[in-house]
Amino acid sequence: MLNKFVCTAGGCNGAGVSKQTVAGSLLADFIMKQDNPHIADMLSLGKASFMPPSPALDIGIAFSLMKERFSGRKEV
Repeated sequence: MLNKFVCTAGGCNGAGVSKQTVAGSLLADFIMKQDNPHIADMLSLGKASFMPPSPALDIGIAFSLMKERFSGRKEV
């Protein structure tokens, strides 16, 4: 919960669509105080890590992409 009136479910990973569909459903159950044993599982995943602001994030992403392209250059 961001505050008393705003809740959010978000993610960015390989299982994003399926995981966040479930997260949205569990968030609705949580807000409505519905009993669901999977809510505890979702809450145990923790919070998102800190992400640096631009331009540090932009430089880090560019470097990471260059590294991946370089390491995969022989796969084509």
